[in-house]
Amino acid sequence: EMLQGIKSTKLDNFTDGFILNISYTQTGDAIRDALMGESTVAEGNDPVHWLYNVLWGKTDEYTYSPYTRYWHGYQIFTRPLLAFFNISSIRFFNMTVQLALMVLFVSVIIARKRCELILPFFVMWITLVPITLFYSLQYSSAFYVTMLTCLALAVRRDAGDIKHICIVFELDGILLAYFDFFTYPCICLGIPLILLLSLDYDRVLSMRERIKQVFLLGLNWAFGYAGMWASKWLLVQIILGENAFSSAEAAIKNRSSNNVDGAVFTYADVLLENIRYYKNAVFALVFVIALAVALFMLFKYCRCRINKAVLAAIMLCAALPFAWYFVTMNHSMVHARFTFREFSMLFYALFSAICVNSAPNSIKEKAYG
Repeated sequence: EMLQGIKSTKLDNFTDGFILNISYTQTGDAIRDALMGESTVAEGNDPVHWLYNVLWGKTDEYTYSPYTRYWHGYQIFTRPLLAFFNISSIRFFNMTVQLALMVLFVSVIIARKRCELILPFFVMWITLVPITLFYSLQYSSAFYVTMLTCLALAVRRDAGDIKHICIVFELDGILLAYFDFFTYPCICLGIPLILLLSLDYDRVLSMRERIKQVFLLGLNWAFGYAGMWASKWLLVQIILGENAFSSAEAAIKNRSSNNVDGAVFTYADVLLENIRYYKNAVFALVFVIALAVALFMLFKYCRCRINKAVLAAIMLCAALPFAWYFVTMNHSMVHARFTFREFSMLFYALFSAICVNSAPNSIKEKAYG
């Protein structure tokens, strides 16, 4: 825990160690290294010590171990950065870029005169626990993909261009599969969806059309995400002649099961295990203050009529974390230290549903269906 007593500030240094190990490891076969994600395994307690003991000649006994399921796309950045900087400097750089993206996003929202959308986004960011995102390479990938997708949606004025939006969500899924370690991937769908619906509040569509829009964009995201994963396994099969599908299938069955080493748990156990990471006085204070501000905005700048179709679609997005936890029960139970962030979609949806109905910069006389 970075902050003692606050469970949500736990880092995943073990996986960050894998990232460093894989980024440094070279077996002499560049194509195999790129496709298999080879790491150096030797004596030691974690991937960093394995690599350290080999590089500094503390052991001559080591092997290479593949991590085939993932693309390990982060190496495009980690390999060149590690040639010039140590891990501390990279983490500082990571923090700087993340803060710059947040400032840029807020600037775009202000430029669009949609200031009511800033508070929900800020609450969502706090529930991701940014201090851990700054210091953890493992946790950063999903955040970056989410932010880039949100920026792509925010800078484009025409939210009704469904073909363009479908491409954005498909690229969102592709980038996520390429860079991420299957941490809290669903936010890359849910957060941009809620933002898009909020930005598109003034456009009149029926509730059926709004729900259809959510499902269509969700399918495009899933196609890009699943397709990118499958293409990696197919390339390994074609180029290296190794069956990556069997190990992927075994991993999928395991991560969707409801037991850990034979110990059975329920769906309710998964939800409780993840939500308890928000059991902290600081989160409670943030929620109370944010709710007070949101309600003040609602009462002072409430729109004359409410767009019920958009609100229904946002509430549908609020159900995404519950669906995700159900599909990935084992993964969400074992790795709750980072999967709890999927609940940020719920908080974002609830605050968006309140704030989107306040329009300090909009024409109040506009009618909605």
